[in-house]
Amino acid sequence: MDDKHLEPNDISIDTLITVLSNEHRRIILAYLLQENDPALLEELIDCIVREFQPDGEVRQNELRTFTALKLQHVHLPLMDDVGIIEYDTGLKTVEGMDAIELAKPYLEFVRQNNSK
Repeated sequence: MDDKHLEPNDISIDTLITVLSNEHRRIILAYLLQENDPALLEELIDCIVREFQPDGEVRQNELRTFTALKLQHVHLPLMDDVGIIEYDTGLKTVEGMDAIELAKPYLEFVRQNNSK
C-alpha cells in the first residue's frame, strides 16, 4: 500500500461525502464492494453504461467514451488520492482499499431510497 493511502479512520466525513456525491463514483464503489476483486477499467465502464441504458448504439458509444474519460481523469484519481481505491493506470485496474468499507452504509441508504 502506498503512503498516500489512508486508514479508514483518517478519512474525514467531508471527504467521504465528496466521494459519494457523484453517482458514477457510487456505482464504482458498490461494484467493487460486491465483487471483492480488482476490476478492470472496462468492467467499470460497462457497469455505468448498463446503469444508464441509453437509447441507440450511438448514444451508448458516446456514453462509453464520456464515462471512460471521466473515470480516468476525474473519478478514479480522486478516489485513489483519498485512499478508498487503488487505481493502477498502467494495468487499468481498480481495487477497493480498506477504507471502502466506510461507504457501505451510505451506499445502502442510497440504494434503499432510490428503490422507493
